[in-house]
Amino acid sequence: MEDSGARGGAIYSRSGFTKAAILKSSRHGVGCFELWRNRPADVPTIKVRNYYACYDSMGLPVFHRGQSDFDPQTWDDLFDTVVTLDGTSDTLENHVDKAFCAGRELSLAEHRKQPNMVFPEGWHSELHLDELLSDSPTIRFAGVWRKFRSRPFATLLSGSFCVSTGEFAGTEQSPPISPAFPPSEKEWEEILGNIESQIGTPSIMLTKSSAGMAAALRELMRTKPMY
Repeated sequence: MEDSGARGGAIYSRSGFTKAAILKSSRHGVGCFELWRNRPADVPTIKVRNYYACYDSMGLPVFHRGQSDFDPQTWDDLFDTVVTLDGTSDTLENHVDKAFCAGRELSLAEHRKQPNMVFPEGWHSELHLDELLSDSPTIRFAGVWRKFRSRPFATLLSGSFCVSTGEFAGTEQSPPISPAFPPSEKEWEEILGNIESQIGTPSIMLTKSSAGMAAALRELMRTKPMY
């Protein structure tokens, strides 16, 4: 380092370092790094991760008829109705899907602004079907995040860990998260009750967004009466 004029250096090892070597390298501005590839890493407890995941879901919509002649008898009737909202003519099924996706993105955007918040918050959406009526037919629904915690999971790391500073650089394998809901009970358990008291730190958060939420709701409700 003296010959090259370097301000710092790094030493890599696959077999670790003695305490004396770590102390000496620290005094000289040299970082000691351990290397792993596809095997459990002997990382200090400060690096233990808590994995959490949340799936978006929709609460059962509430339909308010208002002062209009619009009177769907089944959920199929409701979702098949074509209306114009914000200049776009489409079925109510597609309008509900768009409103759900917009609410979800706003929820995630707010979550990114608050790094200390583990889970994003839910949201509410409202569609007024006739903008000319003061008491318009209205659909209201809630967006809800179903929250899960991973069961004990042996993490595999590929990268380097700095013994001197406790920093890790590389890739880390998380518990598998399924595109289908609910996630596998072998890897995940749902968090109920007081959520914040059940959160460990540091933590890694995974989110899963669902497609066709209105279509899934329609399949569930289809011919059931509206009232």
